[in-house]
Amino acid sequence: MAVQDGAWRLAHRTGPRPHRGELILSYLPSTTEHFANDRLNALAPSRSAGASEVPEVLFVGVQNAGRSRMAAAPLTDDVVRATDGFDHHGPQLAAGLMNQPGVR
Repeated sequence: MAVQDGAWRLAHRTGPRPHRGELILSYLPSTTEHFANDRLNALAPSRSAGASEVPEVLFVGVQNAGRSRMAAAPLTDDVVRATDGFDHHGPQLAAGLMNQPGVR
């Protein structure tokens, strides 16, 4: 959030005054790309010793609402290794529902 706040302040001083939400949305793709690269690079050393043929997928959500965790849930088996960008233990109801038998 500090990067987004700094970018907003800089743009606010130097040019037309965009709506704060518009500026944040304009930087969202690059911020998401940086987050995904950092996350994958952090995981790489721990997995390189026992590299496997199982493909990996990283799901990243926008509002931290649990959708990335729900998207990753059906893929947590030996076919695809899924990682989500969820940074807290929130919506427990969603996680509990996805873990029920038969939900895929």
